[in-house]
Amino acid sequence: EAAEVLESHIVTALSSQCQHVILIGDHKQLKPNPAVHRLCQKFNFDMSLFERMVKNGLNCYQLDVQHRMRPEFASLIVPAVYDQLSNHCSTENRPNILGVNHNLYFVNHNHHEEQLVELVSHVNKYEADYVVKLAKYLLLQGYQPQDITILATYSGQVRRILKVKDQFLPRGPDLRVSTVDDFQGEENKIIILSLVRSNNEGKIGFLKTENRVCVALSRARDGLFIIGNMDMLAENSQIWPKVKERLLQHNALGDSLGLYCQNHPETMSMIREANTFDSRPEGGCQRMCEVALQCGHPCKFHCHSRDPDHENQYMCSMKCERVCKRNHPCPELCRTPCPPCKRLVDHELPCGHVEKSACSKDPLELMCTTEVSCTMPGCGHEGTRYCGETEMQARWRIGCPELCKKLLTCTHPCGLQCHITSRCNALCMVQVVKDLECGHSLTTECNNVFPVEKKEKLQCQQMREKQLLCGHIIDTVCCSYNENVLCKIKVEKTLPCGHVLQVECSKSADKDLCHKQVTKTLPCGHELETKCSEPLGNLVCQARCSRELPCGHKCQQLCSLLCSCDKVLKKKLSCGHMVKYQCGSMQKVSCGRPCERVLTCGHKCSLLCGQSCDAECKQLVQFVTKLQCGHDSVLVPCHLQKFAENSNTLPVEYCQAVCGAPLSCGHRCPGRCRDCAHTGRHADCDQPCHRILPCSHRCTQMCKEECPPCYQPCVYRCSHGRCNRVCGEPCSPCQKECVCQCPHKRCTRPCFSNCSRKPCKRPCTKLQGCGHPCCGFCGELCPALCPQCDPQAAAALGGGPDSRFVILEDCGHIVEATKLDSLFENNSSLVVKCPEESCQQIVVTTKRYKPQIKQIFINIMNNKRRIRKESMPDFRQEKTIHQYNQQRNRSFMDVNQSKYRNRNYYK
Repeated sequence: EAAEVLESHIVTALSSQCQHVILIGDHKQLKPNPAVHRLCQKFNFDMSLFERMVKNGLNCYQLDVQHRMRPEFASLIVPAVYDQLSNHCSTENRPNILGVNHNLYFVNHNHHEEQLVELVSHVNKYEADYVVKLAKYLLLQGYQPQDITILATYSGQVRRILKVKDQFLPRGPDLRVSTVDDFQGEENKIIILSLVRSNNEGKIGFLKTENRVCVALSRARDGLFIIGNMDMLAENSQIWPKVKERLLQHNALGDSLGLYCQNHPETMSMIREANTFDSRPEGGCQRMCEVALQCGHPCKFHCHSRDPDHENQYMCSMKCERVCKRNHPCPELCRTPCPPCKRLVDHELPCGHVEKSACSKDPLELMCTTEVSCTMPGCGHEGTRYCGETEMQARWRIGCPELCKKLLTCTHPCGLQCHITSRCNALCMVQVVKDLECGHSLTTECNNVFPVEKKEKLQCQQMREKQLLCGHIIDTVCCSYNENVLCKIKVEKTLPCGHVLQVECSKSADKDLCHKQVTKTLPCGHELETKCSEPLGNLVCQARCSRELPCGHKCQQLCSLLCSCDKVLKKKLSCGHMVKYQCGSMQKVSCGRPCERVLTCGHKCSLLCGQSCDAECKQLVQFVTKLQCGHDSVLVPCHLQKFAENSNTLPVEYCQAVCGAPLSCGHRCPGRCRDCAHTGRHADCDQPCHRILPCSHRCTQMCKEECPPCYQPCVYRCSHGRCNRVCGEPCSPCQKECVCQCPHKRCTRPCFSNCSRKPCKRPCTKLQGCGHPCCGFCGELCPALCPQCDPQAAAALGGGPDSRFVILEDCGHIVEATKLDSLFENNSSLVVKCPEESCQQIVVTTKRYKPQIKQIFINIMNNKRRIRKESMPDFRQEKTIHQYNQQRNRSFMDVNQSKYRNRNYYK
């Protein structure tokens, strides 16, 4: 909408090629919204070009007939906002809102708002509860969720309404909740508006803004319900008193909303609080429905407006009274179809047995599960099966119950379940007793000792007593009796240090094992508690040093560290300043404050106080003189000012101005003059390229970058259609028959190939409306021009009475034939555009020059194929993507007659 667009955005669209601008909008509604609010307050950035032109009295056209809302809705903004607004006849016969006494109503209240600090917004909990309950009530009247929209004037209120909606409508419909600003330009059948603001201070925020009020009151078509503090709004704004007056005229203002029951219109109620809506749980009244349903039961719901035929939402909730053929009652509700009876009964099967199954089952479909004796196939053992299955089915289901009695290689029976389809390869699990070489016996499974070679791997695990060399007796397993075992019995041993320690018998009494805490005297004289085995050289004294230093202070470091004085002293320097320094520091004390002396030139010294003042002042001063680069103003150090006064020109190194030298691309150098002189080259161009590519599109990259392949839609088209690929890819050739023909000759080749027919140079034999012969060529469109009747028009096009003209089918302009012939003769690789300066349309479909046009696009397509072939990455070689892109760009730039980058050295 033009009235909601920043003026600067429209101004940027007014290019030199723009011929006509049409602004459509409504400046009485929302204004532009700059990101910085101060720009609106001080500089009127929220005023669009549309609004400024209207207020300045420029001629405009106003649509004064509205087709959206009821006339009573329109009366709220006329003449409060609009001076004049007519209602179309279609707005006068809108249906009334069901279940509500008014189509337009304002619920007035005095419940105060709350402020949300984190969102810098406001919320009114009373209004949030009320609008959600009202929306739920309207849904119960039969309206669809897409028919209702809840609007709020603050984003904080929208969040609160969504939270309440999830509470009261947890599985509810997708009801739209939006701010007034986000709903600009939209409409809906029913609008519920929450105004939020209600406080003792009379602050109504942007509710005093005429534009937002206009948008909020003009979104509804059939029903508009508003809730807010009308008394406070009317006292603190200029527009709300006018709205209040209109509401009173329509009897649409009060503290309670009137509802009625569609089934019992005499039952009415006034809703002031949100919880009062609960008295109509189904959208009707408090009576029970009691309507006789098709099943014969009465409806047990409260009076409801939706689904009066009880087909979808309000069906019978009684228990089903129907029975099956065996008189079993249906367990489901009456409204659901009766499922097959699942009561278990005894069915007599054809075999004579009785099977217990669901009542609805057919006995012929049941399988008898009574067990009978049978002979298992394959092995001949006796077993059991179901009466309704074969012996083979039983074999695969449960197998043979007997055990396999075949002998294994160890002569023991197999012991597994009878198996007829596989060999006996099970491990023998029979417990056997084997005598070992040590004389002990071992009980183990047969598979551990058979075959015989396994017997050698058996180890005796019985425990035996063994006397060690130290005299101690320990228990060990028989298989490791002869191995060397270290004695781990703990005994008391006296260490070299004299301490007694319990250690393992096999370990020697080493001094390093002593962990007893003792007090040791360090070389410095201090004592330290540590382990007995810790060497004295590894100990670090942790006591404080108390030695007196040469400066007279006592050392505050640890005894193990080098002594140094850390005390901070003050000293007055020769400059008069007091400085703090560390007593033990070896550095020279100097003043670090800025120097306060004034030089002979009048500038303040830029060094520190402790340093000697500069002989040369380096303060930059503005100096007007002629530079070698041509600029006349420069910042030079103060000590060079006299040199600059006595010199005709200054070196370029001091010039701070923008270079501005013309580059080879046509733009100006954006770099600093002294930087260009120092580096010997100009800065890269920072302007957009906008170079016209061979395909007629403009390059979108920056001027300093190489032109990439074009990714805009291809411009080529023929009489059968247009190319649907991007410009950088080869066109899909059209294989249909070429349409270039005249009475003398026609082309016999496919559409995309070179034409076999050259343009016919014979004049057209048709007569114009004036009676003179056509000034065009044979087989071409006749130009709407007669050189004999209108010689001035022919002369303006560069022709005479005997000249021939061609009408360009792409744009409709008429051009003298020799001019077009020269354009196509001098060009074979670039598209040709209309010679009219204001047109510049690409010539593609003009039949007379179709052979030349085809040849141009064939050349372009061959270049595209060459680009794709040369730029296709070969992943068999070690080549980076950067190198691939460089190769691809170089190929494309060769085709596009690549522009040369600026590399001129500074002169």
